[in-house]
Order: sequence, then structure tokens, then C-alpha cells
Amino acid sequence: MAFQQFMLAAVNASDALMLGFVSQESLSAVSLATQITFVFNLFMGGLTMGTSILAAQYYGKGDTLSIEKIFAYVTKVSFLISAVFFLASLFVPQLLMRIFTAEPRLIAGGILYLRIAAASYLFTGISQIYLCILKNTGHAVKSMIIGSTAVVINIFLNAALIYGIFFSHKMGISSAALATSISKLIELAWVHGESLRKNHVRLHGKFCFTGDRILSGDYWRYSLPMLGDYLVWGMGFTMYSVIMGHLGSNAVAASSIANIVKNLTREVAL
Repeated sequence: MAFQQFMLAAVNASDALMLGFVSQESLSAVSLATQITFVFNLFMGGLTMGTSILAAQYYGKGDTLSIEKIFAYVTKVSFLISAVFFLASLFVPQLLMRIFTAEPRLIAGGILYLRIAAASYLFTGISQIYLCILKNTGHAVKSMIIGSTAVVINIFLNAALIYGIFFSHKMGISSAALATSISKLIELAWVHGESLRKNHVRLHGKFCFTGDRILSGDYWRYSLPMLGDYLVWGMGFTMYSVIMGHLGSNAVAASSIANIVKNLTREVAL
């Protein structure tokens, strides 16, 4: 799990390094746009923490049916949250970018990124719950392999699309968003296929529409405090980007590089 977190941090590092060679504005625009992804990941963090607690408990009891009910319920909740981010990024990305900056060029670059990356929220919202269930039902190594491979694919596609490797032309700023969406789609397809194997917990559609009040009540009792903690901390942290974004492209670029170094150092220490 620690290695997987380090790999996720490495994606942001590779994005910054590669886009930095394209232009400072590209780096700054994507850095601000990915703050939307950061907020989205806060929600995913809160949802998966609650899922982990209940899934681990019922796995210890050997109660697969309850795990599948929780799996379906959280997937439904996660999909609804993902849909909100998807629709906002696709249809009103300019409003999202204006929260972070007033510079027209950065807003334009962020709009391009968000509209292409919008689909990744739908894929991630489902795949992260799958990976969470795998981790807590005796398949933590497989979960790490799937998540880390998706990261490697993301980095490879970044390089290929940004610099035009294997392609006829360079895609520039949109490449980071496209690479993210493709890698997350591959991750979702892989983790779904893994769940269909024998002795694996599966996602049953019928449980998405038939609620269990006791399980859902237990889930929110564990999840809401952690989700609140994630959001309060994350919103405070995001304000740094809001402040930097209104100071100009130079401040955004410098802050982005500093945050990447800090995140990589933190993951290594953990």
C-alpha cells in the first residue's frame, strides 16, 4: 500500500517534469486543474476508509454476502459523487478554473485539461472501490500490482503523447489528461476482470438497488468523521493553490514543483 501511494505521487512528479519542458504555462495550468482531482480524491479517501473498516471486519467473520452488499452500496455512492465531478469538469470547467486563477491563459489550459480528464473521474470512482475491496479481502498484493501498473501506463502515455513518441505529432497539455483517462479505464477493466475470478468478492447490480439500512448506517457512522477530516484538511491545503494561482504563473509553477518534492519525500518517509 505504501509503494502504491509512492507511485501515485510519482505520477504528479512526471507530469510536472514533462510539462515543464513544454512551457511554464502548461505546467501551471495543469497544476491548478489537478486541484479538482485533489478534492475528488479527498472524497474517495473518506469513502474507501469506511469501506476498508467494514470489509475487513466482515472478511474476518467470513461474511462474503455483507461485503458484497457494502461493495455495491459504496460503489453507488462513489459513482454519484464521480458523476458530479464529471459533469462539472465537462460542462463548466471555466467556473472551476476561475476559483484558482484569473489569468486567461491558465484558465484556457485548465479548461482543455479538465474536459479531457472528466471521464477519469467516473473510472476512478468505481475502480478505487474495487481496489479497496481487493486490499481488504486477502488480495492486497494484486491490488498494488493493478494500481501501480496503471501508474506506469499513465507515465508512459504522458511521455509518448507529450513528446510525440510513436505518434505523428505532439499533443502538449491535453496529453496528461488523456493519459490519465486511458490508464484509469485500463485499471477499471483489469480490476473488474480480477473480481470475476473464483473466490473473489464481486459487484452485484441487484445490491445497488436494494439497500440494507443496518449496513449503510454502520458505513456512514465510520465514514463521515473521516470524510469530514479529509475535507477540512484538504480544503485548507487547497487554499494555498488558490492564493498562488492569483499571484501569477511563476508562483504557481514554483509552488507546484515544491509540492511535488514534498509529496515524494513524505511518501518515502512513510
